[in-house]
Amino acid sequence: MSYKLGKEISTLFRHQTMVINDLIEDLNISSGQYLFLIHVHQNPGIAQKTLSNLLNIDRANTNRALKYLESIGYIQITSDEKDRRVRRSETTDLGKEKALLLKDRLAKITEILSEGFTKEEISIIGNLLQRMDQNVINYLKEGRQHE
Repeated sequence: MSYKLGKEISTLFRHQTMVINDLIEDLNISSGQYLFLIHVHQNPGIAQKTLSNLLNIDRANTNRALKYLESIGYIQITSDEKDRRVRRSETTDLGKEKALLLKDRLAKITEILSEGFTKEEISIIGNLLQRMDQNVINYLKEGRQHE
């Protein structure tokens, strides 16, 4: 059987996003914001530009997500003391609480994805996915054009 890897990965991503949205619905965030909350929680005082680079997400989307998280009281955004142009984010007490809840709930995704697989199969899948990711990163670094 010939697999179209792009299609399979895309379908898996969409389904995973649906499950994530279901698991975090009561936290008032969606799959578009949860990564920001987790990374701000793990990196207190992180600069917006650094966060964008870390997540490989453009600054406009990062800014939108951070503003939303700030509006619901999960993070606080401040200007850097030395360079007022740099905006830093950290979780509030409420944000810390929600980030920990989020982390526990996201563990369910791994359970769902790995159901029916042996530890060895999961390890093989993980290694293969990392190699695929590296292939894409290499392609992007080389700046290839359509052939």
